[in-house]
Amino acid sequence: MGKEEEFYAKLLNTFRNEAEERIQLLTSGLISLEGSLDPHIKKDAIEQIFREVHNLKGASRAVNHPIVEAICQEFENVLSAWKKGDINILKEDFTILFETVDCIEAAISQTQEKDKIDTILIALQKILNKNSTNKKEELEIPITPQKDENFEKKEQLVREDDQSIRISLSKLNELFQLAEEMLMVKLISQKQEHQLKVLYTRKQGQKKNVLHIEEGVDRLIKNIGNYHGNSEHETMIKDLYYFIDALKNQIKFSEDKINQLMKGSEQNYHFIESQVNQLLQAAKKILMQPISSLFDILPRMIRDIAHQLNKEISIEFQGKEIELDRRIIDEIKDPIIHLIRNAIDHGIESSEEREALGKSPKGKIKVIAHASSGNHVAISIIDDGRGIETEKIKSTAVQKGLLSQKESDELSVEDIHRFAMHSGISTSPNVTQLSGRGLGLPIVSEKVDQLGGQVSIESQPHQGTKFTLTLPLTLATFRGVHFQASEQDFIMPLNNLKRVIQIKKEDISTVANQKSLNYQNSSLFYIPLSEVLGLKNEPKANQKFYALIVTSGDKTVAFGVDKVLYEAEVLVKNLGQQCLRVKNIMAATILEQGKVVPILHPLDLIKTATKGKITDLSMKDEEIAVQKKILLVEDSMTTRLMLKNILESANYEVLLAVDGIQALELLASHSVDLILTDIEMPRMDGFTLLEKIRSNESFKNVPVIILTSRESADDHSRGISLGANGYLGKKSFSKQVLVDLLTNLIT
Repeated sequence: MGKEEEFYAKLLNTFRNEAEERIQLLTSGLISLEGSLDPHIKKDAIEQIFREVHNLKGASRAVNHPIVEAICQEFENVLSAWKKGDINILKEDFTILFETVDCIEAAISQTQEKDKIDTILIALQKILNKNSTNKKEELEIPITPQKDENFEKKEQLVREDDQSIRISLSKLNELFQLAEEMLMVKLISQKQEHQLKVLYTRKQGQKKNVLHIEEGVDRLIKNIGNYHGNSEHETMIKDLYYFIDALKNQIKFSEDKINQLMKGSEQNYHFIESQVNQLLQAAKKILMQPISSLFDILPRMIRDIAHQLNKEISIEFQGKEIELDRRIIDEIKDPIIHLIRNAIDHGIESSEEREALGKSPKGKIKVIAHASSGNHVAISIIDDGRGIETEKIKSTAVQKGLLSQKESDELSVEDIHRFAMHSGISTSPNVTQLSGRGLGLPIVSEKVDQLGGQVSIESQPHQGTKFTLTLPLTLATFRGVHFQASEQDFIMPLNNLKRVIQIKKEDISTVANQKSLNYQNSSLFYIPLSEVLGLKNEPKANQKFYALIVTSGDKTVAFGVDKVLYEAEVLVKNLGQQCLRVKNIMAATILEQGKVVPILHPLDLIKTATKGKITDLSMKDEEIAVQKKILLVEDSMTTRLMLKNILESANYEVLLAVDGIQALELLASHSVDLILTDIEMPRMDGFTLLEKIRSNESFKNVPVIILTSRESADDHSRGISLGANGYLGKKSFSKQVLVDLLTNLIT
């Protein structure tokens, strides 16, 4: 690559980074404008958006990106006319403005189709023509292109105090990893200091032993009597005293040297501890980001979903300045998005329902971040909707066989909330891309658990729901317990460890081939950890046993281990891409001796222990699970083969049909567990097929999922009304969503 090409590549990279920031500002500005703003604030907001589009247009011209420049030019024309008061932007026009921002973003990443760009340009021109008016007096106040003095001052301050540079995330991660490695130096220094103290204590013990020997020799000589005159005895006694004096001198010399080393080691440790802590804190600050980086993406999402569901919703954020480890923000983004989508879809009622209940027609969602106890932060997602429908959860759980009627009647409200977080059930009667699979809350719970956090729920009928996620500020280190099982070392995170107890064989009872441990007047599921991990375990005679009482979510299990060594600060080391997801292991750490020790994954351990921990090879043929059979109805060969591969890799048997008529022929001669169908097909479409299925007594109860490119609200409503159990769109198709939905419907 020549110098010119290298310069252009750097320039283009700078442009993309700049564009990303400007697109976020455009989105935030449009969301503010779409709400009811004070006229003066509205005036400033339009001016700010106009500046961002204008600057983006200039930047795109600099890197020779004519498509982005053309879109920005047309966008700027609309904003300029709006600014001057020549046009009024109507509510329905905001959809075009948001799509324009999306189009710019896609054009920059070169993923936008030309037809879509032409459509956007025409739509912007229509806004100019449709809304054109010369009657400025109709506006609440005239909007003129005046400069925002505060904005100019801020720009000037940034120019005068701009000491920042752009650094790639990979370089920052590398720097942070090196800083984390320095923790090992601190731990080694601490271990050396401890070892010197132990050695010094032992020397003190040796000194006492020598003094005891000297006293014993004195007493022995007194008992022997007069030894003078006996040259042989006299020489032996002199040699003995000489040996004792020499030994005392050696001990004194070693003691002095160890004392010097100990003092030096202590000073070195305190210095290293201070420097390493400062270095790590400085490195952490580099990767710490305000949680506003997460909050900023939410208003647009909320706005789009609310429009899709025809609901009015306002969003409020608090605690945007709270900073978190960027890695935690990345990990927690999807769970928070799911909870908000859930609040919009399930929680907040329609405007008509809200008015009937005496509520404001516009629903409210609050996202609040605040510092929690210790080194943690709490993020709360609060809505003022209908609350969690506990009776629906109970009835759904009973219908699915997850609870008996008696068990459901005995559940408290708190128990029901915890059950909903882990059971995989949904109170929604329909399944869509947005919700209804009952999978989101368990995923939220699992992700928070993996991060060493906790989820709590508060809900009141017709008043709303509050989910609170309590998370650590950083992932660098945590407290863990070092123990051994089958002579191998492991670390258990302290957050998930309720208690460590010493047990006896008689504390363990066996009922119906299941071991349990008596603990605090209750019976806990008990299993040796070596059994869960598949390790050889040969108990020694008179061996002591320990139990780790481990909790994750609402489950508690007692794991039997051989030795519990100590509690310590643990440096977390990721397993790398080649071991991205190892069952029962979440990470590793390195001890001061250089030994690599696995850090166990509490949630995985509990799942493995309580669900099919050992394959019983003596099972009878009739006890082996029968492979589920799915009828796939799809006319496109490419799509059909892709879906067949997905289904078979998920261990389903697949029957194929190219249209509705062939599907009915197959159903007449084959029994299937589920039907997955497209809509647009020759001879008989998916809607007609669904009607035929639901009117036939032989297979009317077979679950049907529609997977189609027709994603309009009318098509979706028609599919559900005809009896579809799920309606998924091909544009936003996800393999995992499909597999999870199948599992939810037919297992």
